[in-house]
Amino acid sequence: MHKLPRMPEPGEPFAAPTQPKFIRIVLGEGARMPTRATPGSAGLDLYASRDTWVPAGECVVVPTGVRLEIPAGYEGQVRGRSGLTRAGSWCTSGRSTATTAARSASS
Repeated sequence: MHKLPRMPEPGEPFAAPTQPKFIRIVLGEGARMPTRATPGSAGLDLYASRDTWVPAGECVVVPTGVRLEIPAGYEGQVRGRSGLTRAGSWCTSGRSTATTAARSASS
């Protein structure tokens, strides 16, 4: 189990980790590597790993086949694209950390 770094006291400078951290991306069957839509994109686009029918007004889980191994002290987020959320086409977002991934693996 990784130990998280101590949080700085108010007014104390925050020291960023000196060791580079990497997120390992593991692709399952039918999965596509996440990509950036443009060179300046802040996030990556995910793709469905299989055709999924979404009835109008319904929310469904869409499989991506992507598994992220996130280092302790970091998180991954899944959010709708701004155009989809404005149009009401996005049901929910998600968040994953090294802790939630460890709990999922042990279940």
